[in-house]
Amino acid sequence: MQIKTYQGGYDKNLCYLIACNSTQRAAIIDPSVESLQIIEDIKNQDLILEKIILTHTHFDHLAYLDDFLFHFPNLIVCGHLTSVKTDIPSYNGFSHRQVFTVGKHLFTVLHTPGHYPDCICFWNEQENILSSGHTMLIARTVL
Repeated sequence: MQIKTYQGGYDKNLCYLIACNSTQRAAIIDPSVESLQIIEDIKNQDLILEKIILTHTHFDHLAYLDDFLFHFPNLIVCGHLTSVKTDIPSYNGFSHRQVFTVGKHLFTVLHTPGHYPDCICFWNEQENILSSGHTMLIARTVL
């Protein structure tokens, strides 16, 4: 599995491109940064982008969703089952402990409300990877 991190957008958000090396299937976690470089990377690596996965539906984590839907119109957009933003095209709601795949890699959904009611994390046991969105905010200092 390969994971590439992109930083930008509002409040230095992070976006991840996850790809399965053996199937070329890919997903984006949180389309929160300018899409041009990510789309270029997808095309240069001959990846098949299948999913956009949302850790939660705050506006800044959806900022570039429409760009990806324009360039990849068959995308499935995934997030928590009780998302407050349900008008997203081809939205697939995940429940707690549901499993989804990116190529041959399995991820378990963990509902982690707090920052926002529909916050979820994604855990890959084999690689010991957890994508946490804003479950814990980074680069914050309390004075």
